[in-house]
Amino acid sequence: TALRNRGVNTIQTGKLELGLTDLDEASKIGSLDTEALQYQQWATIYINGVSYWGLNWQRTTRDFDLLYKLAPNFRDTKTRARDAHLTYASILIGKNDSCNAVLEYAAAFAVENNQVTDDRRKAAEETCKASGGSVSTKTP
Repeated sequence: TALRNRGVNTIQTGKLELGLTDLDEASKIGSLDTEALQYQQWATIYINGVSYWGLNWQRTTRDFDLLYKLAPNFRDTKTRARDAHLTYASILIGKNDSCNAVLEYAAAFAVENNQVTDDRRKAAEETCKASGGSVSTKTP
């Protein structure tokens, strides 16, 4: 119980790896309750997303989208999900892939309604149409 409580508290204070270590040790002694399992899952997804930050934006957006669906108020998940989509969209625009950038801007807008983001989405959509492309649906 002490390891479980310390693990959850440590994750809540932002020391994710240390909290996961405590929860891992606690799970060797007995089963973790639902709350502890949730924190374990959230911390793991968050760490995965951060580990790909700046290296693989597609993977980063996937991880933070999942975490945003599960626990939108966990740490800075909302901000990271939005920023990851915006960064990935900018990279796609730089690669002349405006059609896929539309999807990323739309995902960022879904996380946080922002006129600038919506304007960027509309501009990317126009560029996509002008190039003869079409916006496809994003696969999960």
